[in-house]
Amino acid sequence: MYKTDQAVRSTRKAPGNIARRVSVKKSQQRHRRATVTVILMTATYILCNVPVFLNYVLYGVWSALTWSSNASDYQDFYSTTFMFYYSWNSCLVLFVLINAVLNPIIYVTRMKEFRQFVVGKTSAYIAGSCKRYDTL
Repeated sequence: MYKTDQAVRSTRKAPGNIARRVSVKKSQQRHRRATVTVILMTATYILCNVPVFLNYVLYGVWSALTWSSNASDYQDFYSTTFMFYYSWNSCLVLFVLINAVLNPIIYVTRMKEFRQFVVGKTSAYIAGSCKRYDTL
């Protein structure tokens, strides 16, 4: 055996390297958890905005069909009250609202620091509001 091989083998057994391996594993776990959180946030965004995009595409297709051909051949689908008011309102308001509600829920469930911050601020707010009513 060469001296360099013995040096490498002796450093592998050193206690400092074990701590370094543990910190690398923790770092990899943190990166993996952050990656999953980003994937969840992106998937939530996409799922909540696909109906809006599809509504725009359908509106464009129906407008092009009714404009380019005889209006009697195609019923103007978006001129009906249901499609005009309810589809736009549900897509533009409801799905954006669902996305806005889901984002903090994902953050609280996935991030320990965010959860501690929210719990700390909430408990401080509740304690402060209780103090105000105790003086009455």
